[in-house]
Order: sequence, then C-alpha cells, then structure tokens
Amino acid sequence: MTLRPSEEQFLPHDERQNQSLRKRIVDLEAQISNYQSKTHKTMYTMIVSFSIMCIAITMTYGVTLILGADSVFTVLSFVFLILPGSCAMIMATINENYLTP
Repeated sequence: MTLRPSEEQFLPHDERQNQSLRKRIVDLEAQISNYQSKTHKTMYTMIVSFSIMCIAITMTYGVTLILGADSVFTVLSFVFLILPGSCAMIMATINENYLTP
C-alpha cells in the first residue's frame, strides 16, 4: 500500500501552474481587445469608404444628367470613380486587418 503525499507538496507546483494560467488569461484578453479594436477600425473604414463611393456615384450621375452625356461617359466614370473606390475600400480593410500590428 502506497502512502499518498501530503497536499503541501503539491502547493508550489499548483501555484506555478496558477501563475502560468493567469498569464495566459491576460494574454488572451489582450488579444481579444486588439481584435475588437481592429474590427471597429475596419468597420469605420468601410463606412467612410462606402460613403465616399456613394458620393462619387451621385456626383457622376448628376454630371451625366446635367451634361446630357451618353452612356460612354457613364461607363468611363464608373471605371474611373467607382472601381478605384471599391479597390480602396478593399485595400483599407486588408491594411487594417493584416498589415497593421
């Protein structure tokens, strides 16, 4: 029959394990906070980029109506205003999520 060691012998090991777990919890909380911050920044960037794109679309349509231009102008304005705006929105999102530390 083996004797069970007293619980005092396990205390230092348990204390080290508790400190390790506490450190891990703090690290995880910091990661969560960082992720939430990036998510909010990305959301604001997307909203601003989308608003700028909507303004560009409205201005393009207004100019098209005022000048009475044909569909070629509309296509060119789409190519030169809306596509770069959407690319900028995608690039801003990538920058916020993956390139910023």
